[in-house]
Amino acid sequence: MSDLPSHCDPERQIQMARSGLERALEELLIRYRPYLKLLARLKLNPQLRSRLDDSDLVQEACIYAHRDFDKFQGDTEKEFTAWLRQIMANLAVNCVRDQQRQCRDVRLERRLHRLFDESSQMMERAMADSFSSPSRNARKRERAVLLAHALQELPADSREVLVLRELEGKSLSEIAQQMDRSVNAVQKLWARSLVQLRRHLQASLELS
Repeated sequence: MSDLPSHCDPERQIQMARSGLERALEELLIRYRPYLKLLARLKLNPQLRSRLDDSDLVQEACIYAHRDFDKFQGDTEKEFTAWLRQIMANLAVNCVRDQQRQCRDVRLERRLHRLFDESSQMMERAMADSFSSPSRNARKRERAVLLAHALQELPADSREVLVLRELEGKSLSEIAQQMDRSVNAVQKLWARSLVQLRRHLQASLELS
């Protein structure tokens, strides 16, 4: 069983990992897996997404982050999430380049790095829309991370409808077709899920 509370301050956890506490590093990476999973899902257009497996990308990113943690120079959660995005973008570039058997493509590298950053910013905006009066705790945390954790706590259908509607911007009719439900059922699920999301966000902020 872990001795580290799940709501441990991220900066403190980063410092504990940097001090050489292996358990702190492992739990730090576990803590950010929901963020990485959501980031991977939102990352790319359909053409590129078909070439990359989200689960493999997240797993590889965690392996590289664990191996190269001594190269991380930051101290804050913002710096840490930016470093994780850089790792994921580099992995995505390598994967696409290997599949296409191409040499280095600077434009592709810039494009993928930009897409990961834009996905994280999209999550930040969704957090602001879903929680219009953030507390002091929310202001000092990365909102995209809080959103990913809150979504992770929801039932699968609730999480799916929110990702499709709030993050991917799909219409209710498109979601209904994708989830094989009526538009009315999707609308009700979406409304209930928003309430659930706000409750989980509030709980997360109280623990932060």
